[in-house]
Amino acid sequence: FISFEFLESIFGSDVEYKQIIDAMITNAFVNFIGVKKEYIRLNTIFMDYIQRLGLDLNKEIISKIRNHTLDIIKKDSFGVYDDISSYNFVAKLTIKDDYQHIDVRKLLPSHILAAIRELYNKDRNHDAVCTLAYTLLENYTSLDPEILRETRYWLCLSLIRNRDYDRFWVEIKAFKFNDKAEKFLKGFYYRLDGNYIQALKMYTEALRIDPNFTRAKNEIVMIHLYLDEYDKALDLAENCLNLQPSNPYFIINYFRCIVKKFGLGEKEKLEQLISSLSEIDSDMARDACIVARSQYLTLSGEKEDALAILTEATHGSKSKILHLQLLDLLLSNRNKGGYKQKINEEISIIDKTFPNNREIKVNHVYLKAKALVSHNIDIVSNSIGKSITQKQFSDIKDGMSA
Repeated sequence: FISFEFLESIFGSDVEYKQIIDAMITNAFVNFIGVKKEYIRLNTIFMDYIQRLGLDLNKEIISKIRNHTLDIIKKDSFGVYDDISSYNFVAKLTIKDDYQHIDVRKLLPSHILAAIRELYNKDRNHDAVCTLAYTLLENYTSLDPEILRETRYWLCLSLIRNRDYDRFWVEIKAFKFNDKAEKFLKGFYYRLDGNYIQALKMYTEALRIDPNFTRAKNEIVMIHLYLDEYDKALDLAENCLNLQPSNPYFIINYFRCIVKKFGLGEKEKLEQLISSLSEIDSDMARDACIVARSQYLTLSGEKEDALAILTEATHGSKSKILHLQLLDLLLSNRNKGGYKQKINEEISIIDKTFPNNREIKVNHVYLKAKALVSHNIDIVSNSIGKSITQKQFSDIKDGMSA
């Protein structure tokens, strides 16, 4: 949360900023806090949505907030603050800038947890999340149950991201909640480890506990898409999109379902979804829009144009979704002259760009490409019943003999 006083010190008499704040209040994007309503904060749903999209303030505003906060640190050096939100910004900035040497005596657990959230959602610094989480767990003997629960949640997610699976299982046993969050974490582990069948089981159990658990729904959609089970994914993908119409993950997943189910039979809907992606200002949305356009062009018989935009987009890119889409398109043209060489080159680029990314290495598109290029079906057989279905395996096998 942030005070109107703090906002005033950053933006001064800027009329546009005041109009934006008024609009956010009118549309219930923010809630008031404090006896005199002197603070505001984003509502939980809107805040989670922004964090998951990776949206950020422009650099000028970030610089103003940072400089203002640094001025406070220099003047007060963790003294007494009349404005609680100022202290929160000071605490979070101090923690993030020197997370390995923080003095826990000067910080509240909630400040450390706030830094953990931002380091995971915004900075993607999973090592820092683990360090701070362990600092919190080891130095505070009587944590509020909710703070303890959320700390372990972010810790478990970061351990999975870091592929530190041994420590993940230690922490998940310490979780001791047996609720939707625990099921979700186990599902997340299995998905990133390439065991989609087991992940699907965990996510389904999480959804039984909370039928409105949107993140679990989206994970289930993704797994059905990985397994080419588009019929199973379609209704759930549409449900997720109805709940969050501007979420690029939900848009691209629903787009893919429609492409596989109806092709150009739903041309107008596909164009509308592409337009929605183009209007969202985030890296994920831009990548998803390129993927959607390439699929639309491919359906329209313009494969060379689709290949051109994907080749340009993947140059120097570390986007998994773009590289896998390019590889998939190359595979569909593999019998044309020169394409097998292009497939080999893209596999090499993926291996260099994502050397330790198991999520890609067990993807059926990647496995199919490796098997076809090497003429070795054994590359795929170990993944049957985990990251690929028997039908996908049969299709790859048939492709090798074609």
